[in-house]
Amino acid sequence: MIQENSQSVIASQEDKQQKRIEALGKAREKKRLLKIQDESGINPILKAKLNPHSKVMAIAAKCCDCVGTNANPGWMTEIRKCPVTSCPLFNFRPYK
Repeated sequence: MIQENSQSVIASQEDKQQKRIEALGKAREKKRLLKIQDESGINPILKAKLNPHSKVMAIAAKCCDCVGTNANPGWMTEIRKCPVTSCPLFNFRPYK
């Protein structure tokens, strides 16, 4: 019985260690993605791709897509001056 208890304690410790290793791997991956996101500058389209669950980044990416980030270096100003008031995202657009 003592041997069974010690084996279950060892198995439990191994499970905890495995969970810690997995959590560390996830944290490292998140840190790597954040570093890429910071290096991407201010391009909201790339930032939205790196963080697909962010509604704010998705709205910013859609506005940038609409005005054309690559074609126009003043895309932030274009978003501020957006004339399309019928757009459902108009009240939520960034850079107001």
